[in-house]
Amino acid sequence: MYTMDSKALKPPTGHTNYRSQYTSSKKSQSPVSPKGISMNYPESSDSETGVDSKRTWSASGYYSNEQSPRTRKQPSSAGSSRKRNTSLIKRTASMDSIDLLRSVPLASSGKGLSEKDQRIVNLMMSRHEEEERARKERLMLELEWDEQRKIEEQMKKARQQQRQAEIWDTYKAKDSKQFEVRARRMRNEQRLKKDKLEMLLSKDSAWQKEKRKQEQIRGTKMLAKKIKETEKKQKQEENLWQKEREDELHRNMTQLNLLDRHKIAVEKRDRLSAQEHMKLQSRNHSAKTRHASTRKQFIQQLRIKREERIERQQEQLRRKANDMDEWRRELTVFRGEKDKQAEGTAKMVIASKQHRVKSQLAAEKDEHQQNLVRVKQALEERKREIQEDIEVKDERSRMVNAEKEEIRRLNRDAARTSQAVRDLIREQTLRSSFDRMAEAAQHQALVGRGPQTGHKNKSTLKLG
Repeated sequence: MYTMDSKALKPPTGHTNYRSQYTSSKKSQSPVSPKGISMNYPESSDSETGVDSKRTWSASGYYSNEQSPRTRKQPSSAGSSRKRNTSLIKRTASMDSIDLLRSVPLASSGKGLSEKDQRIVNLMMSRHEEEERARKERLMLELEWDEQRKIEEQMKKARQQQRQAEIWDTYKAKDSKQFEVRARRMRNEQRLKKDKLEMLLSKDSAWQKEKRKQEQIRGTKMLAKKIKETEKKQKQEENLWQKEREDELHRNMTQLNLLDRHKIAVEKRDRLSAQEHMKLQSRNHSAKTRHASTRKQFIQQLRIKREERIERQQEQLRRKANDMDEWRRELTVFRGEKDKQAEGTAKMVIASKQHRVKSQLAAEKDEHQQNLVRVKQALEERKREIQEDIEVKDERSRMVNAEKEEIRRLNRDAARTSQAVRDLIREQTLRSSFDRMAEAAQHQALVGRGPQTGHKNKSTLKLG
């Protein structure tokens, strides 16, 4: 009546396979052990119709120890006996697989299983017990291995902690000494840095003062040098003018000396001529007597000529003396005028140079002010550009953050949508699963308690 399926000997695969030649029950499932052991139930053949039909249920799943097999109606078949046999299979939520298999022969009709079915059930029970024993052995081995591993890890951790404590105790003193040395070194370095900074600041201030002083001294020296050069140039011009006047005076004196020499030469010639005349008189004494009238006239003519010549020479000397006096007066006036002119020129030159220096200083000051204005404008422009760059970067970061937030929101929406789809698919695919049936059976077991609903708290297998 029942046949053993060869696939019942395979280990659980972690997936639930439903195979049946009946098209009307493709989603029917076989019960699963709460320990994770697969159970295979061979379907009985219909002896009345003479048709040998087989259906194999193989299911494997992993449930917690709190869950238990659930009851479920067997899928419908073509034969009426199969409908009667599979429609009454129910199981409680608190029974394990052994109790489930032991409760299989209890049918509502009071009839037991056949010998062949009982052998199959016993074989399945023995196999389940062996698998349960092997699972428990594996579990014990795993627990023992985990305990041994935990002990080794604890010992290793204790050794590491001890070694770290020894290392810490070994280096603690060294670290404290090194910390003190480093702290003292840091204090010394900070003190030296502070002293060096103060010294640099004092040197900088002294250098600034010395620089300003040197600039003032340099400006004073330059001004004194310019004034000295002006005075030197003025003195050179005055010396040149004085030399020219001395040369002119020397020429005039030379002319006067020549005039004096000429006068002396004239007097000497007159004296020589007088001597010659006396000699002539002495020689011609005898002739004087003869030529008395002629001599008197001649002497008178000579005296007249001499007087005229002397007068002419005296007149020339007077004129030259007057010319010299007038030239001296003109020279004095000219010198005074030149002195006044040179003094005015020097004052004008000094004033012009002072004005030029002041104008140069004012121009340099204006240029310095313009440079300061340009520097300030450049700094303001730089600050404005930096601010604009910062604003652009802030805007860009805000946009990036907004885009990231939008991407996160889209990802969250996609995740929620995917989760909803997965939940919907899980709900649709597991609607008739043993989890749903276990929850429904547990709910019915909790709700339907009492004398009136006591039949809901037991699971029976009814076979025709």
